Amino acid sequence: MSWTDEVTAMKRTLKLTLLAAACVLPQTARAQFPAAGAPAGTVRLNQPPASQQYSGSGGQVAPVAYQAPAAGAPEGVQQTSRKIVAGLGARMAGQDPTAPPASPYTPMYGPIYTPASQQVPGVPYYGPDGMITTRIGNEDEWDETGPVEKFLTQLSFNTYWRFEYLLWRIERPGDEYLGAELPSTVNPESFDVFDDQSPANLLGTGRVFNTRGISLTDNNGLRLTVGVPLTFGAFEVSGFALQQADQLLHSGELPSTSQFVVTPLSQGGAPATTGLRHDQFFDVNYTTDIYGFQTKVIFDRSPPGEGFKLNPLVGFQFVDIQEQMTQTGGASDISTGGILTSIIDSDTNNNVWGPTVGFRAELVHRWFTVGVEPKVAIAFNNYQARVRTLNLRGTEDGQFTTRDRSIDFSPIFETNAYARLHLSESVTLTAAANYFFVYQVARPVDSIQYGDNGDFPTPPGVVVDADLRDIWFRGLSCGLEITLP
Repeated sequence: MSWTDEVTAMKRTLKLTLLAAACVLPQTARAQFPAAGAPAGTVRLNQPPASQQYSGSGGQVAPVAYQAPAAGAPEGVQQTSRKIVAGLGARMAGQDPTAPPASPYTPMYGPIYTPASQQVPGVPYYGPDGMITTRIGNEDEWDETGPVEKFLTQLSFNTYWRFEYLLWRIERPGDEYLGAELPSTVNPESFDVFDDQSPANLLGTGRVFNTRGISLTDNNGLRLTVGVPLTFGAFEVSGFALQQADQLLHSGELPSTSQFVVTPLSQGGAPATTGLRHDQFFDVNYTTDIYGFQTKVIFDRSPPGEGFKLNPLVGFQFVDIQEQMTQTGGASDISTGGILTSIIDSDTNNNVWGPTVGFRAELVHRWFTVGVEPKVAIAFNNYQARVRTLNLRGTEDGQFTTRDRSIDFSPIFETNAYARLHLSESVTLTAAANYFFVYQVARPVDSIQYGDNGDFPTPPGVVVDADLRDIWFRGLSCGLEITLP
């Protein structure tokens, strides 16, 4: 045989070998490297277990990208997500696209090797484009929003702030004579004044000073209300404060040698027959401070939208009423030839607090709202009264102070009638008429006992004796309400 015949025979043998290999390899699944410890020459096929077998529709399922193999997996093992990785007649993911299709077999699911803590809530591990979506932890956990911050942020939504200017009038102390009660036959506006000699000498005419000139009107103030919408209504916190009401009265007839302002004094509770004589000057200064706050929950049981609404409310209320009355008198000092200045100072502090109940009735329209809100507080008054005297009968008396403190039942009645004009969804103009009534409070004009204990060294007889009475304050308010988005 010539060398040409030998070459031709070798080519024919090589073709037969390649043809045999092509017939065998396409009929097998992709081979994996043998596991550690397997006998030499063995090959493990990547066939799915029976529990994971699935027949895809039409037998054609598009392959998806493989995930990195888990730590410790044998070399050459491909890991997949829980998506279908192969179907009838399809190439396996990661297989050479130019190779012939693998043998038909049912698809399989691969495990997920991503920690659950890194998965984005509400987002699949694989996106629609096959991209892996994971959450990378913050480098600084303090940057994350905490539960308290989230709660406060949620509260700010739709919160409304109402700023109001107040113009209120406070009930004046009334027509009270400053001194002990006189005998019924004596006119407190004009009576004869005698000295303390025996026999007595007529000095002139006198009168008892009256508080009818005290007027506590036109008091400016502010009120702030913050409201937070709730699923069943609203929660409101409000506070108000009035500027100090100050009234100063003078005796117009003094100084005089025959006209006197007299402070009558009683001995043992009997009608007054003696008193303090002022011939140089006599002044009365009266001040009032009022502030308070309240919280309430309004239960919205009415259907949403426009129309009439009647909503109950409950809450807590606190009111502080502080008043002071200072009487300052000047008399000629016969022993020294100078002027003796004496002071009777009376002040009261009322802390009234308690739970409230009431209702809010409104007629709601898209452009305006009119309503009324009456409520009652089952309150108690923790009050303190004090009377201080200075040089009452002379310089030897000096300063003498007495106090009284107690708790008494003191309900509060409050009502507001209002109208609101809605300029926009977030801005509203408001105007209201307000009425406030407090039962049983201590006022300085009613907290003084004008007694006479005789001459020094006995202590002065002008001491504290609180007598409770009612008080009201009322007026108008107007302002602006802003609702946060």
